[in-house]
Amino acid sequence: MRVGAGAKVAVYSPNDVSALVCVLGILRLGATWVALNPRSTADELVDLLDLVECDFLCYHDVFAAPAGELTWSR
Repeated sequence: MRVGAGAKVAVYSPNDVSALVCVLGILRLGATWVALNPRSTADELVDLLDLVECDFLCYHDVFAAPAGELTWSR
């Protein structure tokens, strides 16, 4: 699967310029940006990722450990 038009891509990041770059890239590809709250619990994030049927997850280095634990149905 590739990121492109129609894909749903979540960004899990604190306020950081790299998150903005990800969002701009997602929008430029014609994909849908799924904003995640970095203060949400893992269960809340998984529920949201399942709800929107997210295809991809981009994350900041500081969230590498928690991001690795997120598993959703896609």
